[in-house]
Amino acid sequence: MTTVPDWEIGAVSERNLVAGHQVSSPKMDTMPGMDMGSMTMSDSALADGLNRVVLTASQLKFPAPVLVTPPSTGEATWHIRSDTQNRPERISALLEASGQVRSVQRFEDKTLMDRIIGYGVATHEGQLFGRANQLLNFLVASGLLTMSVSALILWLRRRPPGQLGAPLAVPDKQIGAGALAILVLLGVLLPELGASLLLLWLANLLLQTFRHS
Repeated sequence: MTTVPDWEIGAVSERNLVAGHQVSSPKMDTMPGMDMGSMTMSDSALADGLNRVVLTASQLKFPAPVLVTPPSTGEATWHIRSDTQNRPERISALLEASGQVRSVQRFEDKTLMDRIIGYGVATHEGQLFGRANQLLNFLVASGLLTMSVSALILWLRRRPPGQLGAPLAVPDKQIGAGALAILVLLGVLLPELGASLLLLWLANLLLQTFRHS
């Protein structure tokens, strides 16, 4: 069964992402005055297959919402997938056009990294353990906001007049290679953190250049 990690995003159409492979739309029936080419799947066959697949999907009781993807050209299997925000509850399956289930993949069947990211995203979105998760996220966000505002107020009150008030850099203290490697790794894994660190480094470089000029 071909799958795509839930956390993988990019320049890929949503239909291909759900199916886990390149999906080609079935060609429509030939219309008067227009050459639409030969038809790979009739409208009636597609509709019948959709009805059977939807019936089977409802019987499987996948957590809503459930996405249904028709087979690509040259294939006969349909793909259904739960897209619930609580990612550990997501299930996907491959079905025949008759509605018979060919294979099922549950969250526990995914790789360790996919499961870790799934739990992390569900917790971050407040979906892993209901209202308690949302309350915890609210308290954490409120605490971070309070600390940020408090730090700004304390800095404005305590800094020397007309000065930045930052501690002087110790010239003989250099960042070790290990610490630098960790910073680079975190910047790659967490792009927003990496961009912030890069912006701070550039601002500090410009400030030092301006002072020495």
